[in-house]
Amino acid sequence: MATQAAPQQQDPSPQTGVDKQQREDDRAQQKNNAELLERITSSAAITQRDDLILRRVEFDYKQRLAKMFANSGCFVDIDRDANGDFLPEEMSIARAVVKIELGASMGFSPAEAMTGIDIIKGRVAVGANLRAARMQRAGYGWPGMICRDDGCWIPLEFQGKPMLQQQVDDKGSPVVNDKGEPVLVQVLVSYTKADADRAGLSGKDNYKKDPSSMYYARAITRAQRRYGPGVLGVNVLDTYEAEDLEPMSEASKTALPPGTRLGTRADQEKVLDEKLEQKSKPKPKETDAERDQRNLDRIAKADEQAKAETKEPAKEEPKPTEQVPDDSQPADTSERQYANWQELDDQTAPELGLRIIVSGVTYIRQSVDQTWTRESGQRRPIPNYGKGR
Repeated sequence: MATQAAPQQQDPSPQTGVDKQQREDDRAQQKNNAELLERITSSAAITQRDDLILRRVEFDYKQRLAKMFANSGCFVDIDRDANGDFLPEEMSIARAVVKIELGASMGFSPAEAMTGIDIIKGRVAVGANLRAARMQRAGYGWPGMICRDDGCWIPLEFQGKPMLQQQVDDKGSPVVNDKGEPVLVQVLVSYTKADADRAGLSGKDNYKKDPSSMYYARAITRAQRRYGPGVLGVNVLDTYEAEDLEPMSEASKTALPPGTRLGTRADQEKVLDEKLEQKSKPKPKETDAERDQRNLDRIAKADEQAKAETKEPAKEEPKPTEQVPDDSQPADTSERQYANWQELDDQTAPELGLRIIVSGVTYIRQSVDQTWTRESGQRRPIPNYGKGR
């Protein structure tokens, strides 16, 4: 028995060594996982930090670039408003930033955006040439274009192949062949003198001096909006469309007194400084005498209004006529007198009749369903005593 017990005591030793090794391996793996997670977190934080730094640098660069464009004096739409008055320097820079950012969203460089995007009458507009360049960059083409003084016709192609659409007749019904298949024709976008006449544009100077260029600009804008809306990403007005609209109120004028025209920047700064100084001044406190006088004026005005209402002619009471008694009219029409309203248990009781006297004041009502009013016709709130109203 003693010889068999010895091997049983030696068996746990190898198993204990294996467990110990497994625990060490687990601790090493956890350490490696922690180090890996720390590296990943640090890398994400570094990437986020670099992204913020890059955005800040890009914003500073665009601001400096916009300031240079604004100070150059080469862009009238950011320097002056619709009346030709100079705008504040901050607004000129802001307009330049708007043009640069809008051009970047359409894939244009800052120089292209400043020359091709215009601010006309307070609205952002993109010229036809910039639209056409962006369409060609995206793969659109129109080698068979025809532009004359009576209109412009643009047959569209995409990546060198004609763009097709289903043909329709004069009534707008689709045209099919003998097999019942739709007949396809090349997309043709046009803007003619008839379109300009319907829009009331033919009488404008631009359409009289250079009608073919005006028709081309309108046709390109129509083609881009109908068949290439993703070219610009946003739908903005054409230059000539913005010129045909009424001018919007300038944002700079909202901060100035009515009737003030924007002159030089020095004049603008002077006016704005005066406005800020007026706002910063503390309002004078109202004295006790002024407050009492204001209250007396308000009370006197209320009394005048009350007297004017009481001067209205009282409604003539209907003459008593013989009526068939019913449940809606009280049987007793005599006047009842009460010292105050607390004496009435129920103010709407039919037995009170249509006329009562409370505290020396006569009250009437047209029927038992209505509330009491003074005999002169002026409404008087009735306290809710007893059973109430």
